[in-house]
Amino acid sequence: MQRIKGLSIINILILIGLIADYFFIQPAYNQPHCIVCVCICVFQMLMLLSNNKEFNRVVVRPTMVFVFALFVVFVQSYIDLILGNFTPVDNAFRFPNTINKGVCLSAIAFTCFTISYNQYKQRRIRVEVPKNEAYWNSRLRVIAIINALFFLYWLTTLSAEYLSGAAYLSSGAYDENHTSYPELFYKISMYVAFVIFVKSFKDGENLSLIKVFSRMPKLILIPVLLYIVILLMAGDRGNAVYSLFLFFFSFIFITKKKVKLIVVLPILALGAIVMTSLSYGRQYGDELSFQDKMTYVSDNQEILQDVMVSFSPFTAELAQSSSCTHIALNDVLNNGHPLHYGEFHFCYGVQLIPWLGSQVLQVLHIEPEQRSSSEYITVSYSGKNYRSGFGTNLIADYYLDFGLIGVILEFLFLGVLFKKIDWYYTHSTSKEIPWWILAIVLLSAVSAIVMPRTYLLYHVRTYLYIVVFYLLVDRVVVPVLKNK
Repeated sequence: MQRIKGLSIINILILIGLIADYFFIQPAYNQPHCIVCVCICVFQMLMLLSNNKEFNRVVVRPTMVFVFALFVVFVQSYIDLILGNFTPVDNAFRFPNTINKGVCLSAIAFTCFTISYNQYKQRRIRVEVPKNEAYWNSRLRVIAIINALFFLYWLTTLSAEYLSGAAYLSSGAYDENHTSYPELFYKISMYVAFVIFVKSFKDGENLSLIKVFSRMPKLILIPVLLYIVILLMAGDRGNAVYSLFLFFFSFIFITKKKVKLIVVLPILALGAIVMTSLSYGRQYGDELSFQDKMTYVSDNQEILQDVMVSFSPFTAELAQSSSCTHIALNDVLNNGHPLHYGEFHFCYGVQLIPWLGSQVLQVLHIEPEQRSSSEYITVSYSGKNYRSGFGTNLIADYYLDFGLIGVILEFLFLGVLFKKIDWYYTHSTSKEIPWWILAIVLLSAVSAIVMPRTYLLYHVRTYLYIVVFYLLVDRVVVPVLKNK
């Protein structure tokens, strides 16, 4: 306890120093400054990794996945720069005179997250009066049927262009004519299905992976496996990873197995390899099949030349999202554009309502590049007639809207959020955790690997859809079926 308190005081002093550094550092790239900031990030990561006692020594927690992703997105490129693998003008940075402030923002983000994570103390966990097995099984059967129907509906919307990956827009989205609402409906029903499946377990501590999921209704299991295969064919890495992580974290939560890091690291490495290959494969030969695209990448290794120079080549493509931070910094500091003061988040909030939100934004005459940081960053760098997008990241999104104070408050909040998530993940059981908290835990766990490359309200929107969907099933569909 004294150790944590002492380190927190040190971290607060580090944070004060970093804030001062952000305002006074000169724009010209300074390697010693970069080394110091990277060392701070590594120090914070090690602090988080070593904090296992209060979580029953469970190493593989949602926070650990999130911290791994944070490190890849916000630190890896700077390490490559220090090692000489990258130069200040490489694509990871775009603008050399923003590197000092960019790496400083990364260190501030890591430090804020660590401070709030270590300082927040979860006094108790909320529990609910356990409902009988018949209650959850009845809802699981209904959701299984709805889940299968939504999957079939989504299948009817697919085209050969989608399956080839040609519909992918490179900024993390698809042409709205190829996916959109049918897939959204299926994804939400899938999330709810996993939440209720986990709640239906009374005791699964001695079960294997096969035994756990052999209990899952086939109307849930078969569609989700087919969904993953189709996503991989289409080159959609994000949703495929979400789905795989749903299996993994649901299994760990049910069984409370303590998976060792030595087991997880090869899985993460394999996942990174697959994601990188898919990323580069989908960019070539729109008319080719999925198999031909992957063969093309395998036969033309020069395609991967940009990432192979990295000290961690199979996460280097993911790390290039750091360029969003530098484009945002250049836009505000060099081009003199003002902050958006919540405009993006207002638009995110309005768009929580499907279809109606976009209509409201049109009535308000808010241009597409003013509705999200990802679109704004792309247009800022490439203009409106861009071929591919940059996406966004957690730092760039809040920096463009609220500046430095936005980044600080965001990561302080995330530290508290993930501390609570870890507590419920390691100290709750399926029968006592409230379903709406379990939904937060599972959604955060499966989203953690990609969360640094997105905006935060994207995941809030998904959670709200999950809650609404479940309440409709629980309060409307199930009672109606019972009365028949």
